Amino acid sequence: MGEKCCAVVVPASGSAVTRQELAEHLRAVAVASVTFPERLVLATELPRNSVGKPMRRDLRAELLDTEG
Repeated sequence: MGEKCCAVVVPASGSAVTRQELAEHLRAVAVASVTFPERLVLATELPRNSVGKPMRRDLRAELLDTEG
């Protein structure tokens, strides 16, 4: 309750993608409207721990800070 779906995408090295292209792709693969992300974020990298796993808490905190 009160949480919003957000997709953070890190494009492959050397490729370029826009938020519009991501949204069009999600619609093309028939992502249901109830699960469609309210926010699409392009990032250069994800915060990772020493083992290489994404640090979801840090990512969530960064997203909340930029949401304002």
